[in-house]
Amino acid sequence: MYKNYTKTEIAFLGTLITAALIYRIANDTKIVRIPSEVILLIWIFCIGYIFFNRSIKLLINAVKNRNNFCVITAEITEIKHFYLSRGGGYDYYIISYEYMNKSYSQEIHNSFSIKKWKKDDRIKIKVNKNAPDNIIIVFSDVSTAVLMSIIGLIFEAVPIAVYLHTHK
Repeated sequence: MYKNYTKTEIAFLGTLITAALIYRIANDTKIVRIPSEVILLIWIFCIGYIFFNRSIKLLINAVKNRNNFCVITAEITEIKHFYLSRGGGYDYYIISYEYMNKSYSQEIHNSFSIKKWKKDDRIKIKVNKNAPDNIIIVFSDVSTAVLMSIIGLIFEAVPIAVYLHTHK
């Protein structure tokens, strides 16, 4: 949940954009006729994966390992900036925690908090007893999953509405 976009998510986003471009070019040139239903199904599938994948993985992880998590406190040890083109970017956090007398460190690229985290802040996390690198920041994870699901439903509604409107 905390990593930057995965290769699979980027591939699905690329597939979504490529399908739209191919449909548009094929429709303008009239060389190949691609049914709009095919493109809409590709869009529905890709949007579903992009917006619901992490929420479903979180739910499966939480249900599958519900008895294996214990609550501990982690410390934000560093705040770094991920630079994008033209001066844009975002801050991400490096957290450190100890479990079973071993130190662990994680990068948190995707999180949600009511207050802005600062260096040396302490946050509660759940650590998987069998895989201490597997952590959950409960409030952040639930909030992010709900937000991504709402955005996903909105984006899913658009191609479905287009399909229903064009096939009355």
